[in-house]
Amino acid sequence: MQLAKQAAAILIACALIATLAAPSALAQERAPRVGVVDMSKVLDGYKEFQASDQQYKAFLRERQVQLAERASLRLLNPQELKEYQNLKQVTAPSDEQKRRIEELKAVADTREKELTGLQAVTTPTEEQQKRLAELNDLQEKSNAELAQMEESARAEINQRNKELSDQLNKKIEAVLAAVAKDKRFDLVLAKDAVLYGGLDITDAVLAKLNAPPTGKVAEQLRNPDSLQGWQKVASWSGEAMKSTDAFTVGTPWKIWWNTEPGESGPGNFVISIYNQAGELVGIVANVIGQNTDESVQHKSGTYHLEIDATQRYAVSVWTKSP
Repeated sequence: MQLAKQAAAILIACALIATLAAPSALAQERAPRVGVVDMSKVLDGYKEFQASDQQYKAFLRERQVQLAERASLRLLNPQELKEYQNLKQVTAPSDEQKRRIEELKAVADTREKELTGLQAVTTPTEEQQKRLAELNDLQEKSNAELAQMEESARAEINQRNKELSDQLNKKIEAVLAAVAKDKRFDLVLAKDAVLYGGLDITDAVLAKLNAPPTGKVAEQLRNPDSLQGWQKVASWSGEAMKSTDAFTVGTPWKIWWNTEPGESGPGNFVISIYNQAGELVGIVANVIGQNTDESVQHKSGTYHLEIDATQRYAVSVWTKSP
């Protein structure tokens, strides 16, 4: 699990948590109390980490599918590729549109076989040389576009990995410090870095990490039950990053949100819209701290949202009532 490995690496590197009293004073009174924590067990048992890891994997698979699909269509010309992409965005394609999608896939596949065959010809005719040049030109342009897509996807994947890891590390480190203070430990070390000794606080850390929130954080923000003239399509709430399920809307439709600082204070809140092809349609929210607003969209289709948040939020999608 790539996300798990990165998170574990960061946490192990930060395994020395804190001293809770001055070393000189401790030396005079007693030997320091040392706790140890099994970070592998923490990561395996931390429910929010596991949920975030699944979100990350789903996000990664989505990007891989997009790249594989584009690679399979590399020998379509620009007009054919645009037609294919437009057809794929149709919410409820007709039988004719479905047939056309399959036709375009078949065209790309046939040209792949044709290119392979022409490349194997030892002494091609002038006509074969011309056709080979045409297909090579399509391939080179598509490969250049694919390289850009792959670079963009890598950057996006790395950024998502970092954001999720940083967010979870912050929570885990805060809980480690809280447990250490509560149990009056002077040091907390990674268990696999200790050959002998130390009191294992792994279960106490996991219990605190997985405990239901209390106080203000427990008051989860709510989406409105109704908005006059609009019908609710989907809604989400929480205080962590989320890649939503796909939803289909007519026109117009809108995104409503409410966000505010959580227990750790003001954080970031960003909503990005992606279409069915995985292309970024737009960023409708990018705020820090308390904010309530909405964004009306005027193109029907199938979309999903990427919610990047380090504070509490409620987000809902609505379509105009008939």
